[in-house]
Amino acid sequence: MKPVSAIISTAELSELRSMLIDSADSLSLKKVQIELRREFSSDFESHRKNIRLALVETIEAEAREREEYVNDEDLSQLLDLAGPPRHPNWNISIAHCPTLGGFILTAKQGRETIGLDFEITDRVSALVAKRVLPHASEKSLSQFVGTELLYAPATVWAAKESAIKCFGHMFPEHATNYGNVEITKWLIHDSSKTGFQARHENELCEGLAFRSGLLTAAISVSNPGSST
Repeated sequence: MKPVSAIISTAELSELRSMLIDSADSLSLKKVQIELRREFSSDFESHRKNIRLALVETIEAEAREREEYVNDEDLSQLLDLAGPPRHPNWNISIAHCPTLGGFILTAKQGRETIGLDFEITDRVSALVAKRVLPHASEKSLSQFVGTELLYAPATVWAAKESAIKCFGHMFPEHATNYGNVEITKWLIHDSSKTGFQARHENELCEGLAFRSGLLTAAISVSNPGSST
């Protein structure tokens, strides 16, 4: 990754959040909560703790609004930095990079899982992006990385990272990584977003990636029970 010094403006933050919400809607996610803050970025030593505390606050606020019971043990587990962020009623995914961090929270619908990633666009080189595409099925994508906007290195990176996180939540007993998650489909979704499909074992996920200001982001959603 290239070192970079960047500051995300309020307008850019608002645009990123809007595009994330729009992408989540396109992927049929329900009751979406997205929180993006400077103090969640990897520039802050306490960023992981800051994100977990905000997750708990958001879930508590949602429960109060719905007049639902909150299990203190579930919230305590969320605050445990030694474990992944999981909750029985919510899908959760966390992302952070220099200058910004955040999370997406969606109401669970069956066994689906989600993955969120974003990165400062200029930090990801074509060489780095190609390294996360080791599969034979990804060869056609790898050869085009960096040749045009559709194959921008940061877009490929964010898509693969979000898929790895998505499958990581689906298979908590597995160590999902570049070697066992592969992108199987890559296409233009619309004028501003790239659509993709990824696979881990016999399960599939689909997602959307896009550029917003200084950042490139991606959201993935699993399709439990799908067969490849």
